[in-house]
Amino acid sequence: MRTIFTLFFIIALAGKLLAGQDDRGYLVRIGQEAPDIELTYPDGKTISLSSLRGKVVMLQFTASWCGVCREEMPHIEKEIWQTHKADTNFVLLGIDLQEDAATVARFQESTGITYPLLLDPEGKAFYTYAAQGAGVTRNVIVAPDGTIAFLTRLYDRQEFNEMKEVINNLLKTPKNMSDNSYNPRFMREAIRLAVENVKNQSGGPFGAVIVKEGKIIASSGNTVVPDNDPTAHAEVNVIRKACKALGSFQLSGCEIYTSCEPCPMCLGAIYWARLDKVYYACTQDDAADGGFDDSFIYKEIELKKSERSIPFENHREAGAGEEFRLWKATTDKVAY
Repeated sequence: MRTIFTLFFIIALAGKLLAGQDDRGYLVRIGQEAPDIELTYPDGKTISLSSLRGKVVMLQFTASWCGVCREEMPHIEKEIWQTHKADTNFVLLGIDLQEDAATVARFQESTGITYPLLLDPEGKAFYTYAAQGAGVTRNVIVAPDGTIAFLTRLYDRQEFNEMKEVINNLLKTPKNMSDNSYNPRFMREAIRLAVENVKNQSGGPFGAVIVKEGKIIASSGNTVVPDNDPTAHAEVNVIRKACKALGSFQLSGCEIYTSCEPCPMCLGAIYWARLDKVYYACTQDDAADGGFDDSFIYKEIELKKSERSIPFENHREAGAGEEFRLWKATTDKVAY
């Protein structure tokens, strides 16, 4: 019997892994781009998630028959909606799973919520984010750059408070702080991303956010392992996202907050991106203690090319240098 149970458990676990499902029933993870979904208002108008790019979006999946949802929703109304509803950079959308407009209207009235409650009659939106058979009570926080910043399941007070803090971090800095001064909220967000990365096995223990004019415009964790990309450090990822969000290959006027002092590769990327300032939490020594020793690379740079652990050989074949001659001669090039 024990052998049969063990075999069943292994098969079930393998099924989850193959489906990309985590242990809370999510098909998505923090740091990835939020899948686009289209939702319907009770009056028949529609809205897509992609149309809200540039704003902090909270997707609250719910249903009238869900007791935990009914417990959580008054807290969402009082502690999140009433706090941020006047902020044009914040959008909260309740999403009712597979119920008609009349049922949703009664549900909204009975809970006393005033934030929008939209329809998902076929469950297409919900099952884009959660696996078939997964529980409905869950919240997804989407950052202005379109990536997933936080995920909740059920109503856990500690997790709910963490979600509130994430929303606060993603929205405007307090008015008593200048746009370019150090903000501990942004650093806490970078640290949170690093911690979540480890908990969710989404990559290495690093997180970073980029801030412009007192607002987070991009955030990311390290995704070296899931992306099979040795350059997918948190700082490189977040620079790419910020450049995409701003439509620019330079990030002048922006600061980066990173959970750890950047490695040589990320340091180079930061200089190429022209970021105004770098704030970091942990140091090179902390990283080395955790098994990420960047000092080796710094030492390699100082060595003669032939003495490095990966030898560098110069072979100047015919035609080498022509590309730079052409570049210098091009009058309409975009210099960087």
